[in-house]
Amino acid sequence: MAAELGTMKVTEQIDALESMAISPHRYLAMPRITATTIMLPILVIYSSTIAIFGSYSVATFFLGVPSDTFLSGFKQAFEAKDVFAASVKALFFGLSISSIGCFIGFQTSGGAEGVGLSTIKAFVIAAASILILDYVLWNFLIGM
Repeated sequence: MAAELGTMKVTEQIDALESMAISPHRYLAMPRITATTIMLPILVIYSSTIAIFGSYSVATFFLGVPSDTFLSGFKQAFEAKDVFAASVKALFFGLSISSIGCFIGFQTSGGAEGVGLSTIKAFVIAAASILILDYVLWNFLIGM
């Protein structure tokens, strides 16, 4: 997001939108933020489902664990609050990642070199925000 919006900023496409009285934040940033915020929890649930089926397949077909044993262990370890916590965390992560990427992208200057630096800056800030949010949300959702 930072690279795409940064390139648009450097090539003055965002200025062209503003000259046509189109809000670049509303037209460019909001769809990206909304899509990422909605889709990241869905992606987490989807990938978790695939991981569960994959672990079941490996355990039963390759390791010889009986199906009943795997399923009883899964039922003991599975808690609905973990799914809720993962979804809430993914929601906040999506909002954080997309907001940071868009903000840094809109601040880009300095041509192609500036786009590269903005992309790295957005990645570093987003990664740090995920670590901080993970700690805070874990304490709030699970640590209580």
